Amino acid sequence: MNKSKFNPLHFASAGYEKSSGEYTSEYRALFQSIRSLCPELVEWGDLPIGVAWGSYSQDVYLLSWLDQS
Repeated sequence: MNKSKFNPLHFASAGYEKSSGEYTSEYRALFQSIRSLCPELVEWGDLPIGVAWGSYSQDVYLLSWLDQS
C-alpha cells in the first residue's frame, strides 16, 4: 500500500507546524476527529490542520455542482 506524505509546511510557515492557532473548542474537536481519521496528521498542530481544512472547504464551495438545485 502506497502511503502519502503530508507536509504541514504547505499550510503553515516553518516553526508553526505544531502551533495551536486561535480556534474555538468546536474547531479543536473537529481537528481531533480529522487526526483520528488520518493518523499521519497526528504530529500536526491545529493551525496547519485548520488552514488545510479551510482550503479544502473553499475548494468544495467553488465547485459548480454546489449551485445546482
